Amino acid sequence: MRRSIASAIDGRVKARLRVELAEVVRGHDAASARDELDHAAREGGATPALLSAALSLARTMPPADRVAFIGNLGNLAKADGKTPLPILLSALA
Repeated sequence: MRRSIASAIDGRVKARLRVELAEVVRGHDAASARDELDHAAREGGATPALLSAALSLARTMPPADRVAFIGNLGNLAKADGKTPLPILLSALA
């Protein structure tokens, strides 16, 4: 899967593949899954698939880590000039 990510040219395709990879590794390496989701947010913006995977992963985190993780995803979207999805913002509330 990493080869497919490396060979993909389109950022949204890379992001989708990274979200899939995060779901695969999430069970045994949450930190790696978190990193993949961060990369996906940078490459493809806040997509519904990313949001779903991020919220699913965040449920397993302690509250402070959860807020930092979701807040970071929102900041990544803003830094790229994209608007974070409203449900991402409501998850922080």
